[in-house]
Amino acid sequence: MCKKTVLFLILLQVLFLPIYSQDGGTIMMGGTAPAPANAEPTPQKSESRFTYFEKPDSAKFAWHPYISAGAGMLSFFGDIYDKHFQSPTVSRISYDVTIGQKLNKFLYINLNALQGKLGADERFAADHRNLNFQSQITAGGINLTYDFGNFLPANRIISPYISIGAEVFKFDSKTDLYDQYGNKYYYWDDGTIRNLPHTDPNFINATIIKRDYVYETDIRDLNADGFGNYPEVAYGFPVGAGFTAKFNDNLSCKMGVAMHFTTTDYIDGITANSLGNRAGNSMNDKFMYTSFSLTYTFWHHHNEMKEADQVALDKLDSDQDGVPDVFDDCPCTPKNVPVNSHGCPYDDDKDGVPNYRDDEAKTPANSYVDERGVKINDSLLAFQMNE
Repeated sequence: MCKKTVLFLILLQVLFLPIYSQDGGTIMMGGTAPAPANAEPTPQKSESRFTYFEKPDSAKFAWHPYISAGAGMLSFFGDIYDKHFQSPTVSRISYDVTIGQKLNKFLYINLNALQGKLGADERFAADHRNLNFQSQITAGGINLTYDFGNFLPANRIISPYISIGAEVFKFDSKTDLYDQYGNKYYYWDDGTIRNLPHTDPNFINATIIKRDYVYETDIRDLNADGFGNYPEVAYGFPVGAGFTAKFNDNLSCKMGVAMHFTTTDYIDGITANSLGNRAGNSMNDKFMYTSFSLTYTFWHHHNEMKEADQVALDKLDSDQDGVPDVFDDCPCTPKNVPVNSHGCPYDDDKDGVPNYRDDEAKTPANSYVDERGVKINDSLLAFQMNE
């Protein structure tokens, strides 16, 4: 009776013993043995010990338009007044509006609108040339901005940038020839402005007057050099640089400067073909815009994964085996266990049981093994498969 009891207990243990084949399959009571194979087993991930996230795609396009409004100063570089600094009387305040979209981590595309005034004045220049003008500028265009985001940290607050673009602009240039009482300006050699020329027979009666800086005379209509009805629309190519400062995910500010290279030499009404001492140089006019602006980004969700978090997730290695989780096919490897490039422990005899828990390191090919990697004898295997 005792022998029958012992034999029955042994039989129960054998029947419920899990058996592993070389392809990683398990043979249970009443099951069919899978065909053995020499292929490396496909690791199974443990959902209980590791939560998987879809690998973030930092290059994925996101629709986050922004709008920017700013103000600044326009300075003229042309035939009149060739100095690099202009007083506030001729550097006029201007305004700009930008609508843009981030294309990737370092490149932005923008639609721009600019309106303002620029001007220049000369007093006792070469050959006693006394010229002045002011022009109303209205421009619209497109540009690309690069902020070095592929080199700088993703969580930075300050970002330098460079930009280049193209635009079309209209200018309406006028000169100041008369004061508020209709007296024409005559510039005398003693530095005064009077209502009569010094060559006038009645010059003794000339009175000193002051400029009112009201630009009342249209330069093109004046036609002092015989240029006729030249176009007052031209193209510009702004090249800029500056930096942005981030307040939060939605709000930032920008300070920058852009030089606008133009396709016209008529903004100041003076060219190389002007008459007498009015003649200028042969270069096209250009102007510079120095500005400060505020930018607001729409539809930015604070619970959205930030770029810095994406980088951290890419580097996360939960089991510390040297293979980041996003590339780790076996994320729960015990510490100090050697792994391959996929993060899985080595299995030299390819029996489905990794080396670190394989009690039989060199199991013959095409053999069925138990959970410790030990070959199952033929009689036991036959018994299992016949049940």
